[in-house]
Amino acid sequence: RSDEALLLMQQSLSIKKDALGERHPLVATTLGNLARVWEQFADFGQARKLRVEALEILEATLGEEHPQVAICLNNLAVVESRLGEYLEAYDLGKRALKIDEKAFGMSHPQVATDLNSLATLSFHIGERQLARQLYERAFKIREETLGATHPRTLATLKNLRLVEDQISLADLADE
Repeated sequence: RSDEALLLMQQSLSIKKDALGERHPLVATTLGNLARVWEQFADFGQARKLRVEALEILEATLGEEHPQVAICLNNLAVVESRLGEYLEAYDLGKRALKIDEKAFGMSHPQVATDLNSLATLSFHIGERQLARQLYERAFKIREETLGATHPRTLATLKNLRLVEDQISLADLADE
């Protein structure tokens, strides 16, 4: 099925490029969809190439601070993290967060999603205190906007508790 999806996405990309031109936002969307298929094949190098191309198109056509650019940045950050490039992923996620904060405000659920992702990346690069701060902020936003029992709020709380446990264990080891 994935082979079929890949073929269909490639055909769709070709049709859109012919109809709309190489640098159209819908071409970028199709590139992102095609990247998702490559991610299912675990070919993150190919997925990265497509996501970078999509990002370049969106930045050129919509502007560097458009919310669609933030989505693309976050998707590219996921690919970078799958490739073990956590610092690069963190930088991409940080840029997406700034765009979303400006577009939606500091307390929007999308901002909480960005913060949650950044917290996870912070943990991967050894920045546990920063991860805790980011999870705390994400939890507060999710609790206020989604409610205390929403699955995303609870998932963020779980992540926060895991980081706090890691910090406590590191503190004990240092004593």
